[in-house]
Amino acid sequence: MVEQLERRSTFTRSQEDYLKALYLLGGNERPVPTRELANRLGISSPSVSEMVTRLSGQGLVEHDRYRGQQLTREGAPPAPRDVPGPGPRLPLGRGP
Repeated sequence: MVEQLERRSTFTRSQEDYLKALYLLGGNERPVPTRELANRLGISSPSVSEMVTRLSGQGLVEHDRYRGQQLTREGAPPAPRDVPGPGPRLPLGRGP
């Protein structure tokens, strides 16, 4: 558990933004299409695909080429840890 918290503290601001946006779009319950995530973040679909590949490699996101991306158990927010940053404060990380 401590290892997970340490790993989360090494996220870049960009990675946190992607995880939060995916959560806000319902990515903890269903696959979110790349275009939908790109629109939410205001960036291109290829940029989203690149970051999703990185997050997938860390075990935080599952990606299906045709359905989109979805948060894994490790990437989905449980409660009560907040992530600082712009926008709504969302829980991120597996707490105790």
